[in-house]
Amino acid sequence: MPTLLDPVEQPAAGGIDAESALLLRASVEKPSRKETQ
Repeated sequence: MPTLLDPVEQPAAGGIDAESALLLRASVEKPSRKETQ
């Protein structure tokens, strides 16, 4: 992923991807913690 090469075009798509990744991680980590506890 050319995030460093294209710092102008990436922010839009990269930002969405980052948010989606964070949301997915939170959704996956939260149930995991509940199951672990």
